[in-house]
Amino acid sequence: MWHGMGDDCCSGLDGVKDAIIKQIPGVYVHSIMLGKNKMQDLQQVFEKLSNDPNLSDGFYGLGFSQGGLFLRALHQRYPSLNIKRLVTIGSPHRGVASVPVCKSQNFMCNAVAKTLDYMVYTSIVQHRVVQAQYFNDPKKYNDYLKYNTFLPDINNENKINQTYIDQIKKLEKLVFVKFLRDTMVDPPDSEWFGFYNENKTIVPLVNSNIYTEDRLGLKAMDMEKKIDFVEINADHLQASDDIMDFLIQKYLMD
Repeated sequence: MWHGMGDDCCSGLDGVKDAIIKQIPGVYVHSIMLGKNKMQDLQQVFEKLSNDPNLSDGFYGLGFSQGGLFLRALHQRYPSLNIKRLVTIGSPHRGVASVPVCKSQNFMCNAVAKTLDYMVYTSIVQHRVVQAQYFNDPKKYNDYLKYNTFLPDINNENKINQTYIDQIKKLEKLVFVKFLRDTMVDPPDSEWFGFYNENKTIVPLVNSNIYTEDRLGLKAMDMEKKIDFVEINADHLQASDDIMDFLIQKYLMD
């Protein structure tokens, strides 16, 4: 499991871990710890997982919010990990067009918001602010493609990396869970690989060039019925226990 922004490996997902163990007695659950530098973390996570003997025969990946995005990147970049199924819950696969609304007294949140608004595509912000690496301003799409150091690469938007396509197509199942009333991910459609065009009109996955040109293998997966699009009528990551039990039983059990 890979947690989202603001959570950690060892407390934020305790309830989910307990639910998985309850539904699948004896299962081994590894929770990933996210550090400050995403690029460095992917390599570190790869090393930790590849050295875990409990995962040597392959495993199912479960990612929450940005954790789901990073798990997909990990799967695409490190084929030897053998992720068999990937379930992403509230993950901004096409990025976010704005930062979450901050509480008025939250100085740090407001500082990050202002930084992203004015300096998001500068080198220093791209390398030091994790959220900047999946910030996608639809009115500055060319800048996004040129200066964003992470998302255009893993989405094959600039050039085609055939390994990424092969890795996506290797999955037994790919699950995108979207929260219909999400106030954290703008737009919520990003959780289903949709996004704004320059006029801020939503372009769903099937109408995007990522799909029509099959730049990532998603069209092939969809045609083979290997992608499930799940929607939850709630705010960001506010899935009920019953819904989590459903997801566990449907996608994490053999």
